[in-house]
Amino acid sequence: MHTFLYLASGSYNINYEKLNFNKMYFVDSNIGLRKSYPENSNSIRFIAKDALLAIDHLKAENVRVDCLVIINEGLFEGGGSYPMFADFLMGYLYPLLTDEFSLITDLTPYQTTKYKALSKLDWAVEKVEELFLGDKDYLNPRIFSTHTSNKERFGQVFRMRKVDSKTVFNTRNNRIIVKLIHGSIWSDTDDLDYIGLKLSNDGVHLHSRGKRNIRTSGEFFASKPYVHNIQNKSFEEVLADAESNSAEIIGFTPWSENDYDEVLTLLEKHKGTQVKEVRFYHLKKNDFEGIYRSYANRIIETCPNYFSNIIQSDVSENQYLTLIKRGYGSLILKLCEEITQALSTDEEFSFSIIKMDSDELCVQSRTKNEVIQGLLQMAMQLNN
Repeated sequence: MHTFLYLASGSYNINYEKLNFNKMYFVDSNIGLRKSYPENSNSIRFIAKDALLAIDHLKAENVRVDCLVIINEGLFEGGGSYPMFADFLMGYLYPLLTDEFSLITDLTPYQTTKYKALSKLDWAVEKVEELFLGDKDYLNPRIFSTHTSNKERFGQVFRMRKVDSKTVFNTRNNRIIVKLIHGSIWSDTDDLDYIGLKLSNDGVHLHSRGKRNIRTSGEFFASKPYVHNIQNKSFEEVLADAESNSAEIIGFTPWSENDYDEVLTLLEKHKGTQVKEVRFYHLKKNDFEGIYRSYANRIIETCPNYFSNIIQSDVSENQYLTLIKRGYGSLILKLCEEITQALSTDEEFSFSIIKMDSDELCVQSRTKNEVIQGLLQMAMQLNN
């Protein structure tokens, strides 16, 4: 591994010198800790800033993180004002993480507190495997904490993978391109003319100030180019605002209370001429459920008989929806078109299974049409 990042690092530990990284970044808002870190080191750098502000420094240096450490950020003692696993921070850090990276943490403290949901690591990443003593790339979490004894089990080490899946389709009528992206909006800032975020009036307090005297997370994000606060705005108002800003490619993160069922209909009724592409970014896997479900239903509407078995079972329908969330909507649409061409006159067809099976696409039918069976096999082979 090449680059290591420790957020809310605390003071320096002499054992860090044994770590095998080309670059090691330690971030903590307590400037007094600087004196504990080695000076003029080629591999070790201490950044005395709030984690959110420090990420800007890392971005400016084009840092890519292979190993991330988050242990004891001072939430329960030590003055930490927000968890490092907060969506706004993980989303902002996301572009700096390599596609696969190691995560060293201790999830136990979250599991019995109001931060319990954070232990699920639900921010557009998935666990590839948990590492243990003796495994390649394993680092003992105890190295990064002074609050443990050798008698107790402490911490976890995971090999993680960024999800970053995309579902792409066109709306009816006005043909606006819609993208549902399970990933971070900050990965695409160079593409976007309009970045819609839900920003509270204050946000969380930041422990150190930037050049613009930024005191809160809300002020931090509001200061970024093309960012617009869409809190308490309807989708129609947001579209109108984007049009007034001559935005062609616009991106949003979740801003309402899961009330997205009418978004596609509103997009199709949109009369503006500027907006060409709308992207919905989400970190949590169940966000924008209404948009995904609307798109899944529209695919069904193209060939309702093909999906008759699927919609009769809640389990099958949810499996189909999961597949759509993984970005297979365009494939299913194309497959339906090819099946229609392959069907003989008066021949009936329906899917028996459409789902992800052990992370692989599984599409089956009881049809005896050999051409269609070949199409199904080809679709699975090309996408697995």
